[in-house]
Amino acid sequence: AHAVVWRQLGAENYTGTDVSLKQFNKVRQYLLDQGYLQVLKQGHDYGHRQNLQEFFPDITSAALKDAVRGHGQATRWVTTEAWHELCEEQLGLHAETLLDHFVMPPTHPKPKTFTSPIVLRKPEPTAEQIKEIQNKPRFQQEVSKMEDLNNWLLSFSYSGVSFNGLQRHFHQRSAKHYGRLHAPFQNMKSGTRKHLIESGLLRINDCPVVEVDIASSQPQLLWGRYCFDKEAEWHDLYSVILERLSRINYPGLTRDLVKRDVVEIIGRKAAAARTHSKQDDPNKVQRQRLILERTPWLSGYVDDDYFTHGQLVHRESEALLMAMQTLRHEQIPSLPIHDNLLVGMVQPDADELAVEALEQSWRQFFAPCPRATVKAKLR
Repeated sequence: AHAVVWRQLGAENYTGTDVSLKQFNKVRQYLLDQGYLQVLKQGHDYGHRQNLQEFFPDITSAALKDAVRGHGQATRWVTTEAWHELCEEQLGLHAETLLDHFVMPPTHPKPKTFTSPIVLRKPEPTAEQIKEIQNKPRFQQEVSKMEDLNNWLLSFSYSGVSFNGLQRHFHQRSAKHYGRLHAPFQNMKSGTRKHLIESGLLRINDCPVVEVDIASSQPQLLWGRYCFDKEAEWHDLYSVILERLSRINYPGLTRDLVKRDVVEIIGRKAAAARTHSKQDDPNKVQRQRLILERTPWLSGYVDDDYFTHGQLVHRESEALLMAMQTLRHEQIPSLPIHDNLLVGMVQPDADELAVEALEQSWRQFFAPCPRATVKAKLR
């Protein structure tokens, strides 16, 4: 709490020259000298970088980046109490209202040049395979559907967010694998997005925006597929697991920790990276085994050799698209944030209709007790 963690970014995050890196080092050194910053964690990559630069003074930034990749965690610095005193007492800046002091707060990268609304990835297809896939009716249908949706969404004006269309990514050269909707604005930090919504800076057709969230999205879909122990109030399945583990007095358990474990278990079918290190959390393996033993819908998914993580994401993205099309029938524009929606309040009950549309679409994909809520709105 109340701490700002700094880390040195990779070369691809800078402008492509050494100027930005030198400026970062200059600012960081000034803050260290003034007592506003201190080393939080000395990463292996930082020491390795220094050694390479010492032995190879003419090394290029690209070669240096390749050489240090995979050599441990990055060095991190953290602000001190003196920094907070400076911000709060002398500058009047408080963590919860920091973005209010920017005329235009940081947003997100500008959209890249839009190519095709359908992108085939993992593995990347060859030119011959792309030509073959493009001639298939299913592929042409998906392209037509996304072009139609984009044309409609682009008929609205947007402020606080750059939007030039949605892309749908498919894996395994299959229109039934993955299928998640992608756009650069999804990379915006959640805190920044919340500020833009609550301050009214994020607008669609000059109307405020609300963010509507579906609780336990993928767990709800898996629960409906693999389990029958349905209870009417089981909207938050992470809390259900937490309650079950509390019966055996498992120490130090929180809902956030359960959620991280469940997300990691679900993603493991896609060879996903660990969400939290086993070294930092020595009890993780045992805890995840206990979760699997007490969660039939999760163990059913893990034991199913035919239902992949890509198929689960496809089911989730189809449900989200269904909700967006339902809102479209009401002339309400919405933009996807993975399993959330940014909804333009172009009519007074747009938020209520969005909640209803999300819950109904998840029910269509057999989620037993979906619960959608307004996560952020104009203050």
